Amino acid sequence: MELLFVNCCMKPDKESRTYRLATEFIDKVSEGNDVHVTEVALKNEPIEAIDNKTLNYRLKLIEEAAWDNRVFRYARKFQSADAIVIAAPYWDLSFPSLLKVYFENVFVTNLTFCYDGPDVKSLCKAKKMAYVTTSGGYIGDNDFGTDYVRGCADMFQIEQFDVIKAEGLDIEGFDVETILSESIAKAGEIADSWKAK
Repeated sequence: MELLFVNCCMKPDKESRTYRLATEFIDKVSEGNDVHVTEVALKNEPIEAIDNKTLNYRLKLIEEAAWDNRVFRYARKFQSADAIVIAAPYWDLSFPSLLKVYFENVFVTNLTFCYDGPDVKSLCKAKKMAYVTTSGGYIGDNDFGTDYVRGCADMFQIEQFDVIKAEGLDIEGFDVETILSESIAKAGEIADSWKAK
């Protein structure tokens, strides 16, 4: 299995609770399986938002089907992955803006998706996606980050979409390790379902 790990954690990995939860999940998926993990750590990437100049350049490359161009490096990795794990903390009702920029670079006509008449057809291999997030408080109904990532999974016709989260991590008096341990246990159950299919 080719597993793409999109790491949108802003803190150093050793300090990030989201990163810890995501890597625990990936480790559980990998146990006893032939899994090759490719990590894209967005905070270390020279990833750019698409503006008028970059859009016009990209459209020209799409017209030429120049898929080997560096512009499409994120889309190529996304398109070829068998499974995708996206990790991002809950920020300002969704996630860090870098993740939106990443998806702007992944949505490439005729590389990751195409139009089949009025319908959209995915050109991606992935059948499983997990969204991993953590929050200091409780997310409640304002889970717009999950809604967006789920929408992307639907667009790419990914059959299994799972959410792994730990909430209330910054509330005084709450036991952070207990909360994380419970989320890791849930991640293990989800990992088992990934192995079963």
